[in-house]
Amino acid sequence: MEELATVVKRKKKKAEAAKKLPPYEQAIFELQELDSSHLLEKREIKEYYSKLSAAVRHYLDGEVYDHAMESTTAELINYLERERELKHLNLSDETIRRLKIILERADLAKFANSRPDVITAKEDRSSVENVINDTKASIPQPSEEDLLRDQQYREKLARKKKIRKLVTGIAVVIIL
Repeated sequence: MEELATVVKRKKKKAEAAKKLPPYEQAIFELQELDSSHLLEKREIKEYYSKLSAAVRHYLDGEVYDHAMESTTAELINYLERERELKHLNLSDETIRRLKIILERADLAKFANSRPDVITAKEDRSSVENVINDTKASIPQPSEEDLLRDQQYREKLARKKKIRKLVTGIAVVIIL
């Protein structure tokens, strides 16, 4: 009984630690968890594709499009294509096409009881990792000017917070 409690606590700690990871590391962690889940061996295709699409959507939600989780597949693909056209993302047509195929297959598996074979599911898992890597590489890095502006903004906020604390402290002393 104690062993079960220990295992449950360990899993909770692992899940909490995973939630604190940056989007890319979180997505890779979710894919590794999917690999170790043995869902394909149990023929739980619906659950497998749910977790697979969730991993890529979580990544896109955190890095590219903050409505990726609640968007339909068509909306998400349209957004990615629009961002590519606007030169905000450097994604290739092939990467977007692969993602579209995988998400559509996942939708069919989740909602239409489609049952892709295990080989296709494994290929899709590999493709999802490639899509995540391609997307990470296509996100432009902030320029030095952007980083400097961000730093100045954070310093300004810190000064405001310090002044607010000082004013609050003085007000408390006067009231007392």
